[in-house]
Amino acid sequence: TRAAQKKRERRLELQERKLHAPLVDRSYLAELPPPAVVSVVGPAGVGKSTLIRSLIKHYTRQNVSEIRGAVTVVSSRKQRITLIDCPNEVTAMMDVAKVSDLVLLMIDASFGFEMETFEFLNILQVHGFPKVMGVLSHLDGFKQNKKLRKTKKKLKHRFWTEVYQGAKLFYLSGLEPSGRYAQRDIHNLARFICNTKYRPLIWRNHHPYLLADRFEDVTGDSKTQEDPLCNRSISLSGYLRGTYLRAGQEAHIPGLGDIIVKSVTSMPDPCPPPGAQRKRGLGDKEKLLYAPMSEVGGIVVEKDATYIDIADHHVVLSKDDIDPEQGEGVQMIKSLQQSRSELAEIVDDARLQFFADSKVITSGDVDNAENPESSRIRRKAKFDDDLSDDDSDGNDDSDDDDSEEEEAEFSDEEGRPQVGDNDGQERKEVPVFDEDSSDDEGVVRAGNADTDADSDSGDDEDAEEEAGMKWREKALATASSSAGQRRRPDLSAYVYGKNSSGKDRNGLEEKADDTDEEDFFRLKSDLSRTNDGSVRADGLQENGDEGDTALDVNFQESASLPITDFADSDNDSMDENAIRKLRSKFVNDETDAAAENDNENHGSFEDLETGEKFGTSMSSEEENNDEDESEEEEQQELVGLEAELEARKQRKMKNKAAFDKSYDSKKENGKGRSDGDAEIEEPAVLQQAVSDEQKALNTGEFNDLNPRERELLEGFRPGQYVTVTIENVPCEFVRFFDAKRPVVVGGLKSSEGNSSWVQLRMKRHRWHRKVLKNFDPLIISVGWRRFQSIPMYSIQDTNGRMRMLKYTPEHMHCMATFWGPVIPQNTGVLCFQNLNPNTPNFRVAATGVVLGMDQSVPVVKKLKLVGHPYKIFKKTAFIQQMFTSELEVVKFEGAKIRTVSGIRGQIKKALKEKPGAFRATFEDKVVMSDIVFLRTWFPVQPKKLMNPITSLLCEKADEWRPMKTIAELRREQGLTIPVNKDSIYKDIERKERHFNSLKIPTSLQKALPFASKPKASQATKAKTKDTYMGKRAVVMEPEERRLVSFQQQVNTIAKDKDRKRKATDKARAAEKAKKMEIAQRSLNEYRKQEKRKRHRAVGKEDARKKAKQQASET
Repeated sequence: TRAAQKKRERRLELQERKLHAPLVDRSYLAELPPPAVVSVVGPAGVGKSTLIRSLIKHYTRQNVSEIRGAVTVVSSRKQRITLIDCPNEVTAMMDVAKVSDLVLLMIDASFGFEMETFEFLNILQVHGFPKVMGVLSHLDGFKQNKKLRKTKKKLKHRFWTEVYQGAKLFYLSGLEPSGRYAQRDIHNLARFICNTKYRPLIWRNHHPYLLADRFEDVTGDSKTQEDPLCNRSISLSGYLRGTYLRAGQEAHIPGLGDIIVKSVTSMPDPCPPPGAQRKRGLGDKEKLLYAPMSEVGGIVVEKDATYIDIADHHVVLSKDDIDPEQGEGVQMIKSLQQSRSELAEIVDDARLQFFADSKVITSGDVDNAENPESSRIRRKAKFDDDLSDDDSDGNDDSDDDDSEEEEAEFSDEEGRPQVGDNDGQERKEVPVFDEDSSDDEGVVRAGNADTDADSDSGDDEDAEEEAGMKWREKALATASSSAGQRRRPDLSAYVYGKNSSGKDRNGLEEKADDTDEEDFFRLKSDLSRTNDGSVRADGLQENGDEGDTALDVNFQESASLPITDFADSDNDSMDENAIRKLRSKFVNDETDAAAENDNENHGSFEDLETGEKFGTSMSSEEENNDEDESEEEEQQELVGLEAELEARKQRKMKNKAAFDKSYDSKKENGKGRSDGDAEIEEPAVLQQAVSDEQKALNTGEFNDLNPRERELLEGFRPGQYVTVTIENVPCEFVRFFDAKRPVVVGGLKSSEGNSSWVQLRMKRHRWHRKVLKNFDPLIISVGWRRFQSIPMYSIQDTNGRMRMLKYTPEHMHCMATFWGPVIPQNTGVLCFQNLNPNTPNFRVAATGVVLGMDQSVPVVKKLKLVGHPYKIFKKTAFIQQMFTSELEVVKFEGAKIRTVSGIRGQIKKALKEKPGAFRATFEDKVVMSDIVFLRTWFPVQPKKLMNPITSLLCEKADEWRPMKTIAELRREQGLTIPVNKDSIYKDIERKERHFNSLKIPTSLQKALPFASKPKASQATKAKTKDTYMGKRAVVMEPEERRLVSFQQQVNTIAKDKDRKRKATDKARAAEKAKKMEIAQRSLNEYRKQEKRKRHRAVGKEDARKKAKQQASET
């Protein structure tokens, strides 16, 4: 029927709207996925570092005094996160937005939204927009619950407007005595962090990158001593993300510039998930925290040195008194040892006074003067709806806000092991890995038993330090005992004919032949043998362990070659008989040759796929006769294997499609779904199958290679912890390195190191106060880079012409062209005019998207050429002062010209009598006073400039000075705007022209029809006062004068009545308008009250339904 057809069309339309371009998820490339980057962003003073310290305490039971750099913690059995504190700088916000997987956006509830929050949200929208969660802090400052509820509701709805409806917003009720947030609030937030699913972003999926969590200066000491300002060599370490990274690849560090990766080294994972690495001893603990920049574990990493903190009870100081005969250095050390107070306390107690009556300066005064946050002006973001919402909310928020306040909390009814009583006291949870929970996938749950954790950590540190001392003593003894021993010979060179480096005894490299049979067959003779020679079927020795190898050769009993001969030999030469005996004990080319002649040494094979066994009963003649047949059988087996794999794949796809069809039919039951709709999901199923096949092909391509060869060909895989070495880095990067500022190493593709004209579609941000002027410098952030360039604005006309603009249009998109690096299409672009943190206004100037690259810029601007006629013929005229030479005229031959009066014409040919003059024809005769102009278009070339922002080479990010605009330069130097007189708009004054009257000859008047002949009445009307009829006096009779006077009196009375009537009507209309305004005001108030009652009823009904639904679920 028609109704069913409409439903089907509607359903198809909704499904088509849901379709989108599939995003490539490259997470399968990593064997172990890297930690998710969770950045905590917000203005200064909102509690970012406190939140990170609380999360670290929750996950690891460890206290971190200061957060510096990236901090990696284990959040569950299979998941790790990297926490980073984003500084209150625009450059740091841009870097964090490009690498974050989850953003915790902190908001000070007592102050409201600040301008930095909205600036960061706009940065996120351009650079990919990862997952965002809001966190409200400083809620303990509200004394009234009503004001607290209204503030929560207001901030929540505004947050939903900027992010999306239903975005998670967490509330931090207050601080505990320990200086951290409440355990329940942190527990809820940690649960949501572990359950978050991250979406792949296009730019990160196609580029390798790492967030550096460790920095080291590897420049030689001799080089820095000779020239302290020389270029340095540095190494940055971090987890590799995105795609593969190779040595020699071009990369970019935001704030530093383009670099070449000299070398990439894979390092052991410093913070593996639980169970990922094998423990060396029973006393080893899982490492749950890795923060090399935050002084965790007694290690402090600074710019040019690494300090190790040793416990006081391990340090033995000399008790001798200071001897004057000893050196100055020894006396200084002993004086420091005898000091009862620390150096920091001495500095804090120091006082400085320049004059007797001057103020005493303390260290606290110096710290306050150097603290930039103390002088920061908080920029509050105000909106138009703030004024109207203050008084609109009454007591109707009590019902629905109570439920909203608990929407981000979890009930503790999962039966976890807990410590403590249930008599109202706070419960302390034991940290466990919940394997049964499918929601959080094994979240590490930790209580706040601070005292127990601190006491245990101290004992553990003592035990670890004692074990470390024993290990050092053992290592020294081993090293000293082996120092005098001679070098042992390489046994692999005698057994297999090549050494450990892959070369034979003659120094030649050999290539290993990998065959496919190794994957399907297993040699039975490789099974382990017992001491009496019996073969075990399970591959284990009778009195051995499961970890022993399959091939066990007992040199002490079966080999006649003494081991001590190898140790005592002075060189690598050995007896040939000894070499032969040694080689006979291993599987090599000689044993394979002997196995071909001797059937006793030839083992049988077993097909692991089919289970078919091949014995040794075949004779050599039968084997030679069936050699050709075996080759054909092998080919047939390979073909059959491929066919079987393909059939198995088809069966899996068919079963999956059938399951999806049945599942969707059950899900859509009762909604009018027919069986014919199953074909809608077929493209998605096929697309997923093709994607899975390509993933399997990608992962299995390099499986046969060893890790070293795979890294050389494929590169380092994402998920690995690598160290990147970079050379020729300016010394300012090392001198002004600050661990609190993020350092991102972003890989570039081969073509992204070039420069070209970049064309993008951009729009001035609606919150930016001023329009953008053409050829004014802008700070551009695109991809990994941020630089300063000079864009040129243009707009496309209806005929396809790109016309240059002087300013960006209002509420419209325009085209911008600037000189910059090669950037892929559809990449987001962010523009700033100023990065100064003290700017009170919104700093994001414009946003856009890259359209393409082009070496030519087809932008033109309007040009109007003006000329004047100096000779006029019937419809031809000679024009001058438009061009300066005959060559210019030749270029514009055939161009259309026009006069001010609207007469159109065309340029014909240049004249030789005057330079630049030409002959032109018009559609009508022109006069000498006409102005002739030519409208043409002139190509404009943008300015080629790209100034990279090197903020990491400055001590502070705001010390980098961008190129100033022309208006800023004029303002600083006190210059006025130059005025061009021709560009000033002024009133056009034209003299009135008087034309002679039309005179028609008498002969022509006779030939004209009567309607066209001049009439006598016209001549009478044309008489003026100068004639006799105009000058004569008119004398009226008394009766005529009486009538004229009466008529004037009547007209005067009528005009007065009209004036009074109009005044009365105006007063009556004003009074009526006032009454209507009062009535309308009361009507609006009534409607507002009715609307409020209706909304209150709807809110209560929704809250009642929600409570009923929660009760039914529990």
